[in-house]
Amino acid sequence: MSTWTLKEVRALSEKHGGGNKCCKAKWLATGDVEKYRPKPGDSLDKYKNFVRMAYEEKMFMAKDEETPEEKEAEEEAKEEATAEAGLILNASPVPIPGDLIREGAVVSTPGIPHVYDEATLRKAKFIHDPLAIGTAPMVAQCIIYTMEKEREQ
Repeated sequence: MSTWTLKEVRALSEKHGGGNKCCKAKWLATGDVEKYRPKPGDSLDKYKNFVRMAYEEKMFMAKDEETPEEKEAEEEAKEEATAEAGLILNASPVPIPGDLIREGAVVSTPGIPHVYDEATLRKAKFIHDPLAIGTAPMVAQCIIYTMEKEREQ
């Protein structure tokens, strides 16, 4: 048995980031918790199985924040995928760095015009529309352009 001071007990209150509500938000945050949660009258094994799934297997646990290493690896993977892509639809307000756009790529930038250096503009085909036609037709334009280029070769 352990002894707790009043200060330690208060530190565990919901007001200070502890308590059942906070634990539930972490350990029982995702998945179909209610499907597996034991109900009154269920066997002891069902309770044990639920505890094992929730706390040992972390089956319902909320995803923790990414570490800086994980964020960096994710960014590298995105950059690598972009550099390999032949068709790029960039609907973000941020232009893709020119060194990530491969030779012969088709880049569609709906809504916001992006500024690229001359070398980047020469190595890829850029399609821009201020969204008068919408993004779906722009994707179709990319595909048609690519198919025409393939027929020429």
